[in-house]
Amino acid sequence: MSRMLPAGGGCQLKWPNDVLVDGRKLAGILLEAAAAGGPWLDHVVLGIGVNVAAYPNDLPYPATSLSACGGRADAATVLAGFADQFLPLYRIWENEGFAAIRDAWLARARGYGGAVTVRLDHATLKGRFAALDGQGALLLEMADGGRRTVTAGDLFFAGPG
Repeated sequence: MSRMLPAGGGCQLKWPNDVLVDGRKLAGILLEAAAAGGPWLDHVVLGIGVNVAAYPNDLPYPATSLSACGGRADAATVLAGFADQFLPLYRIWENEGFAAIRDAWLARARGYGGAVTVRLDHATLKGRFAALDGQGALLLEMADGGRRTVTAGDLFFAGPG
């Protein structure tokens, strides 16, 4: 997707599943997985949304589209670009495990090491984005020095960046 953006577009990743450009949400990914009780997954359903030509204005965070960023793409170009990038990354995960993917993800993560707020269904947590665990869960360092493992939630940043 970065090839479809104009030069200088600041692409970052937002835990757990968003792509940001200059701090605005451009894309998101959702996964559904099921296992029959063994260590292997029976199936994974991958849902991807990319704001190609337009974006919603009624979100609790700013959004953008490829078009609004000055990029030139249509849905077919976005799908082809995704397909070109997905298989090599899948092979890395298959051969080297999640750690290699996690390290590459963290290198592009917005908020990593900084203060964040995580809104859960029934609580709001504030702390420092300390790391991702071996399954991709957010490790949140709390003010008391303890850590919380967060597997799902809405992440908000404390400041610019």
